[in-house]
Amino acid sequence: MSMQKSEDQDAVLVISRTFQAPIQAVFNALAQPDALSAWWGPSGYVMTITRFDFKPHGLCLFKMENESGSMWARFIYGKIQSPEHVEFILSFSDENGGLTQAPFFDNWPLEIQNVITLTELNGKTTLTNTCSPVRARPEELASFAANRSSFNQGFNASLDKLSVILD
Repeated sequence: MSMQKSEDQDAVLVISRTFQAPIQAVFNALAQPDALSAWWGPSGYVMTITRFDFKPHGLCLFKMENESGSMWARFIYGKIQSPEHVEFILSFSDENGGLTQAPFFDNWPLEIQNVITLTELNGKTTLTNTCSPVRARPEELASFAANRSSFNQGFNASLDKLSVILD
């Protein structure tokens, strides 16, 4: 899935983490619904996957809940190449998978492309996620750029959970 991404470097976020685990274990954490639901999402939220179709153009629909409420989101998968590459468009959604506005940050982009690459060296795997808005309006690009640190913090919290699972 090659989507039209922003060329604006302020609208691109690259996050990397190295795990003490083989590449297949890290890939499986993305490719298996029980594994994905154990680590994806903000700290303090429980993820429940209601649909999981891990293939190009497939849908992963999920709910994230904590004591103050819930929100729905989805992945629409693009290119998948086991065990080193997974692409998906991340969006907030309703419980049926229809696009919705984010429940935070005014003008947050409706769609964020995530391109995850995995590389293994000496039994350790580095996950690199390159995130960028897709088909975003100028005000959405500005919102993404202004809130990159929050997005970065949230994804790193997910990677912290993944690290505990893999290690």
